Amino acid sequence: MIRKLPLILLFIFTSLQAQEKIKGSRNVTTEQYELDAFHSIEVYGEFEVGILRGSRPLIEIEADDNLHNLIQSEVNNGVLHIKPLKDFNRTKSQKIRITFADTLKRIKVSDKVELESLQDLFVKNFQLETRNDSKVKLKITADTLDLTNNDNSKIEMNLKAEKVIWQLNQSSDIKALVQAPIFNVDIYEKASAKVEGETDELDLRSDQSAKFDGEELASIRAIVLSQGNSKNKVNVAEVLELTAKGNSETEVYNNPEVKLIEFTDKAVISKKEFGRGIFN
Repeated sequence: MIRKLPLILLFIFTSLQAQEKIKGSRNVTTEQYELDAFHSIEVYGEFEVGILRGSRPLIEIEADDNLHNLIQSEVNNGVLHIKPLKDFNRTKSQKIRITFADTLKRIKVSDKVELESLQDLFVKNFQLETRNDSKVKLKITADTLDLTNNDNSKIEMNLKAEKVIWQLNQSSDIKALVQAPIFNVDIYEKASAKVEGETDELDLRSDQSAKFDGEELASIRAIVLSQGNSKNKVNVAEVLELTAKGNSETEVYNNPEVKLIEFTDKAVISKKEFGRGIFN
């Protein structure tokens, strides 16, 4: 009996948790609250979140009327935290509209949060982190943008910046239009990226089963490390420094001068347009 007691307690605890789950009333209401100034946002749960800039920091919550008190929104040390206080079964969508007044430095979204910019966002040095099954749609202009895309998160982005840094992990996916003089991408595991736009300097490191499609990303110069089982497409006008290893595949568009740093194992390099050969 002594050995079975923890299992019994676990069952009771799980049952109590299930009983505490609250069902939405179906009567949707909207509440607006003023906030202390904040520079960063962290959102957890299953919310549809829109962000925009305004004259003062506000949050507007649209949800079943009996669920408002179960949605926590508070500012601590300049960070706006939004999360559910308890598990609940919503019957309607839970929409949150966030207005920031000054600058915005960082956003982190997790769980099943869906985040969208309601206007073009103009920021300075900005960080974006996604986790779990979150979805993000942003139109943003920044000095620098540092992105970490994790798990099964999906991003659609229209981006202008002086410098862009991406780390793409797990099974995350991103589709983006990028205008940036400096563009650094680390892509791993089963992450995928499809990128259009223009850059002066592309620095790409691709490993494991990652897929990077930069056929429509016009770069002037590029440094590419292609390894593992990764599949990559790059469009380079002038100089490509390429390291190809493992079972990786690299497709080269345009007619760059290719400096082959390393070409080993079963790596494949292919030229994808007519004209002079890839090695000159």
